Formats: sequence, C-alpha cells, structure tokens
Amino acid sequence: MHSIEIQDIRTFMGKLFTTECFDSFLAVEGDVTTFCRFKIDGTRMQDFFDTDPLAGSGADPFVPWGLLRPRFFALIKGKRSPLSLRLTLKLNREDTIAFLNGSHLPLKAEEVSGLLLNIHFSSHSLTVTSGISLTVFTLDKSAEHLWDDYVCAFLKKNLLC
Repeated sequence: MHSIEIQDIRTFMGKLFTTECFDSFLAVEGDVTTFCRFKIDGTRMQDFFDTDPLAGSGADPFVPWGLLRPRFFALIKGKRSPLSLRLTLKLNREDTIAFLNGSHLPLKAEEVSGLLLNIHFSSHSLTVTSGISLTVFTLDKSAEHLWDDYVCAFLKKNLLC
C-alpha cells in the first residue's frame, strides 16, 4: 500500500470528474459531504434495466466509473468545495488480467479480488492510496509493490502528482 499526497488538487479533480482518465476503473463505493452526506454504493442493479447495458463487463458487480462519474460530479460542482470526499475505485477485470500477465506474477486472475485506488479529500488535502485485495494468503509482497509502482506511473503519466 502506497499513499500519495496530491499537490495540484484542482487538476486531479478535473481529470477525475471531467475526463476519461479513470474510466478503466469500476466504482466500488464512495461518499461526499457537501450540505449533507451522500453515500454511493457502486453495486450494479441489473433489475433497473430492461436489458443490462453492462452485460459484457464480466462477473464484476460494480458499475464503471465513467457511468457514475457525471452523477458524482453533479453532487460536488459549485462554488464551494465539498467538506470531504471518499472514493474507492477498482481496476476492471480485463486490465487486471493484463496487469498480471505483464508483471509475470505467480498469481492467477481469480486470486486477485481487486487492484484498488482509494481517493480521499478532506480539509483541503487530497490523498490517493493504492491497495490490493487477494483471495489467497501470501507472504510475498511483490504484487503489492508492482501495483504501487503502476499507480505512481499512472498518476505521473496523467500529470496528477
């Protein structure tokens, strides 16, 4: 797990809420506090749709960040910054498999529950924390370190830190 303090909060939030920069992630959960607290569960509710527009997205129960992004943004836009914001994003299944294949780790895709980004804004401070969730126990931290490196490279590539 690696925690990164984001210095340019305005640029980061702009990329998060108005571009496709994070759209390869799924929205697991989030909350935002403005005049009240809004909690968001990113679990896909298939019964809402006549036909599931996300049917091809695999077995993952979460909605893509790109689908939730405009609604989340509507909660925070305005003249005042939110009092706090917390968002957990998870790399989608296809990109998780590509990450594992490219890293030559001894893990199988089904052993990785999630490659996560935790975004936390509070008191004019923004932190991004990487995390990995596995379904197996291992003392080997190489997957965690490679994910930390990937997140750092992703943020640098997108000029976010």
